[in-house]
Amino acid sequence: TVDSAVNTTNSLTLGTGGAYKLQGAVGSTVPLARLATQGNVQLFLSDNVTTTGNQTYGSAQAVQLAGDVTLTGNTASFTGGLNGATNDLVLNFSGLTTIDGSSTFANIGDLTSAGPTALNGTIQTIGNQTYSGNVSLIGATTLQGNAGTFSGTVAGGDNDLTLNFTAETTIDGSQSFANIANLTSLGDVSLNGSIQTNGFQNYAANVSLAGDVNLTGTVGTFASGVTGNNNSLSFNFTGGTTSLAGLFTNIATLTADSDVSVNGTVETNLDQKYNANVTLAGASTFTGNAGFFSGAVEGGGNDLTFNFTQETTIDGSQTFANVANLTSIGDVSLNGTIATSGDQNYAANVTLAGTTTLAGNTGSFASGVAGENNSLTLNFSGGTTALSGDFANIQTLTALSNVSLNGGI
Repeated sequence: TVDSAVNTTNSLTLGTGGAYKLQGAVGSTVPLARLATQGNVQLFLSDNVTTTGNQTYGSAQAVQLAGDVTLTGNTASFTGGLNGATNDLVLNFSGLTTIDGSSTFANIGDLTSAGPTALNGTIQTIGNQTYSGNVSLIGATTLQGNAGTFSGTVAGGDNDLTLNFTAETTIDGSQSFANIANLTSLGDVSLNGSIQTNGFQNYAANVSLAGDVNLTGTVGTFASGVTGNNNSLSFNFTGGTTSLAGLFTNIATLTADSDVSVNGTVETNLDQKYNANVTLAGASTFTGNAGFFSGAVEGGGNDLTFNFTQETTIDGSQTFANVANLTSIGDVSLNGTIATSGDQNYAANVTLAGTTTLAGNTGSFASGVAGENNSLTLNFSGGTTALSGDFANIQTLTALSNVSLNGGI
């Protein structure tokens, strides 16, 4: 063991070359003031190191762990990196810990940082990485291991962050997760709060919501859907179209303030609000309480199904076109031109919010149309349009193709 003499605060500096092996605890009885390495020293640590001041591992050689180690002090920096040799490392510094993975910071069992941490380069663990304090990025950073947890803030400094964990990564944006350039999560991730990037956000695996989540950046990509756990999701990506692929399920309210591309099923327990344009990249189904589509809907030749408990609002004045087959299982409010290459099937009540033109292959109305004194034009060229139920309060009704009548017009 190595201790400062009683009633003293002495420092220890190890230089210039060769290897030093500290096989016992350092500063466990009387902490050192500071510990430093310099030159080309290779340091082996087998036990804990405690200082009242800073620990500066400034040697060009990586620190080698020969056992599970806890480092305690004011601040710490690792210039030459660290090789964990599968051992656990706990960093317990009240000031800033600086980890520069551009040299090598790898092969650690579990890594825990209790205080504020500055990251750069690649940090690789066999086990988990836990950042209990605030994290700042001082360069492009990649974190790789089993699972990652961020309990404090993450200040990106306009640097890229890549998360490559086998198990789920936990990001708590309620503590501020902001000013990141591009964010990439290659493994499963649990999100909470606001996640803000200056560039894109790419979620390549499963996403779950641990609380209400707001995502902002330039472009967003979801490759494997989102499990909402009855939390709300809103996003506003201003630089392009956000890709929603896979199953989006058990979300409370979904709000998209920017363009989206959808391929799959989007299911909410409450409302879905699309305040910009929607493009279908595959057959898509929207299910929830109520749906609002304020921008254009570009079908891309794909089928579209609405299954909302309350009324769905479709504003065709913004362009609603190139859908293959359109099915509305619940009530729907229509305005403008709704064009499909296939069929349009309205299984419940239809209300006109403005002058409306419907065009496609065939049309089917199971429960009539409430016109609200607006005009309706039907132009289905592939067969007979079935008009059932009460068609009322329509200003002008024009049928440019064959119709079958059953009810009141």
